[in-house]
Amino acid sequence: MRILRLQGYHPHAAAWDRRIAGLLAADPSLRDRPWREQQDALAALGHPAVDGFAAALRARGHEAEDLLFRLPHVRAAFLRDHDLPPTLADDDAAFAVAAVRAIDPEVVIERDVGLLRAAGVGAVRRAAPGVRRVLVHHAVPDVGPVVAEVDAALVVCPAYRPLYEAAGARRVEVLNNAFYAPALAHVAPAPRDVPVSFVGRSGFGGAGKWSRFEHLAELMARTPLECWLGDEDKPMLLGMSRAGLRARVAEAVRPLRGRAGRRGSTDGDPVEAGDAHPERRPPAGWRPPLRPLSHRYPDRIHPGVFGVDMLTVLGRSLIAFNRGPDREGDCAGTFRIFEATAMGAVLLTEATSDLADHFEPGAEVVTYRDVDDCVRAIDRLLDDPARLASIAAAGRRRTLTDHTWDARAAQLEAVLADL
Repeated sequence: MRILRLQGYHPHAAAWDRRIAGLLAADPSLRDRPWREQQDALAALGHPAVDGFAAALRARGHEAEDLLFRLPHVRAAFLRDHDLPPTLADDDAAFAVAAVRAIDPEVVIERDVGLLRAAGVGAVRRAAPGVRRVLVHHAVPDVGPVVAEVDAALVVCPAYRPLYEAAGARRVEVLNNAFYAPALAHVAPAPRDVPVSFVGRSGFGGAGKWSRFEHLAELMARTPLECWLGDEDKPMLLGMSRAGLRARVAEAVRPLRGRAGRRGSTDGDPVEAGDAHPERRPPAGWRPPLRPLSHRYPDRIHPGVFGVDMLTVLGRSLIAFNRGPDREGDCAGTFRIFEATAMGAVLLTEATSDLADHFEPGAEVVTYRDVDDCVRAIDRLLDDPARLASIAAAGRRRTLTDHTWDARAAQLEAVLADL
């Protein structure tokens, strides 16, 4: 079966932008190579979206491609390799249709938010004669009209199922994120010298991760937590364009406006949700924090890391703290739960209703209900090295057995066979 996954590239991962810019600066000829070679170079950096799923599907006998359509140099190379007009690089929707026409897959999977809405499901189906099925695979809810037009919606969390069914989805299947196991070959061994770590975005200044910031602030004050934070952990108003400022303010006030205002966020995740939306909303009277964590704890806040660098930090950690975005609600759907466990850290994560579908709490991961519970769990784990090592080893075995892209490819294969 020929499968094309149109893989969105997270536009806010500025650390990734710097790594990619450094890669292209070190080897300027890379821009002139075929698009697959360019993506292979990104895979060596541990980019989580590069070819892991497609490679797993190819190993099962399918012709599969992951196309990072949002990266300008990959997009330009793809157009060049297929003798397509370079002007198509200026429009996501036109490029997506052209890519489908060039590859002529039997199955098209949107691994992005909003691409099919712009391109049109009908245009994608008509783009090539071989197209038989069009699916979406969403990590955050996006239940616009497209949901009723595709053959199936793949979601990372069971809590999203009622939302998609209410929007008219023909079929909804849970297909979670996974660990990109080939990245392990690029991670150098390192001592476990970080007692507790968090890697990601703090949630500073935005409503999409409001409770994450509150948890991190408490843990920084009460535990030896160290954080490797993304670029939003800066003063809200410094160095921000007018458009960026408007977007940050809109996100901050979004939860305070009620459901009518809840249609998207600055993280590029449009949501059209009714009362069934699983988002955790701030309590009445909540206001965005005014000071980032880097101002309070400069010695324990480090620049954001991604890919192999992020895996290295997790590999140095005894405990890896996790709290998913509030807009995802009661859901164990972040890449981090699989990355942390694969790197041998004890995952300390919120007690979501679907976590037991992936790990055995208490044996393979540790859960918490609130900040106090989290602090107690950290203290107990650090005081009991044998238990800490046992849970870390069990969590790693579970991820490398059940939560790689190889495992997800088998799940997708079963879904496609039944459509």
